[in-house]
This record gives sequence, C-alpha cells and structure tokens, in this order.
Amino acid sequence: MATHVAPEGCAVDGTPPSYVRRSRTVPATPGAAELASYAGRYHSPELGVTRPITFDHGALTLGTTPSELMDISGKLEPAMQGTFTAGGGTLQFVPDASGRVTGMTLSARRMRGIEFDRLPD
Repeated sequence: MATHVAPEGCAVDGTPPSYVRRSRTVPATPGAAELASYAGRYHSPELGVTRPITFDHGALTLGTTPSELMDISGKLEPAMQGTFTAGGGTLQFVPDASGRVTGMTLSARRMRGIEFDRLPD
C-alpha cells in the first residue's frame, strides 16, 4: 500500500488517492486597517455572553479571562484570512456580502462553531 504525503502547507482530505484534495494554506498578514475592522463587541445567544475584541498597539485582543468553559483569551494571532487563534481556541470572523464583519464563530476545547453576532457600536 502506498503512502501519500501532502507537500508542506497543504491539506489532504480523503482516501483513496482519487479522492485527495490539496489546497495551499496561506498565512495571514493583516494590516492595521483590516485588524481594526474586527474590533467590536460580539454576543453569543447560545452561551449568553458578550465578548469585546479590541484593537490597540497594532494587535487584536479578546477581552475575557479563561474559564473552564472557554479557554480562549488574550492576543489574537493571525492564522488564515479572517481567522485567528488565542489560547486553546480559534475565532473565524464572518463578513456580509459587502465585506463588513457581522459576527464570528468560535471553537475551543469541546465547543465547535459557537456563533457570535457583532453588536452595534
């Protein structure tokens, strides 16, 4: 049986080889204007919590303290376009058709795809 290895920076899904999909991930390098566009307050109806994301000194920060439920907090590190990591979790910002950020999805520990709506300024 042959072993298939993806080139560095590629994702490989499925087997046998006829079902392999490769896609290159590109590290994000957002500028100050893009980072600032993510700042705001986000509310999760599911969790009943509101979390602030601030932009200061060229960095985004999730303004919460780690808890048993959600261990993501602190400085957000760019991962991919519109996606950031912090602590043990991932935040993916959700834009509308015009590109304006309207929410985010959070995944941390055993929670996956928790939706947060962006609140008005």
